Amino acid sequence: MIEKIKKYVELKSKQKQITEELSILRDDILSFMEKVNEVEMDFESYQVKVVPQERRLYDDDVLYKSLPDESLWRLMSKADTSKINGLLKLNIIKDELLNGSYQIKKVSNLQINKK
Repeated sequence: MIEKIKKYVELKSKQKQITEELSILRDDILSFMEKVNEVEMDFESYQVKVVPQERRLYDDDVLYKSLPDESLWRLMSKADTSKINGLLKLNIIKDELLNGSYQIKKVSNLQINKK
């Protein structure tokens, strides 16, 4: 069992290093794409795309006051974007109720495909 534990710790350490390196590379690629003002480019046998996305960052206090029924808040207990999106898709709540309870955060999704 000790060998499995050692291997697990070793792999977790490698995972952390790889995650950090991926983050640096991602930031470098996004910076380059922004610098050359492109959202899609080909590099040899790779296609690079930057897909802009928007994410909502909810304010718990304002959201709580926006919801028409306290039982909805109990379902979430805190602002959970995926649960809120589910309630919106099911038409349990309307998007207009949420106005002012969130801020929009613009993020860039990096997609790299091998041709």
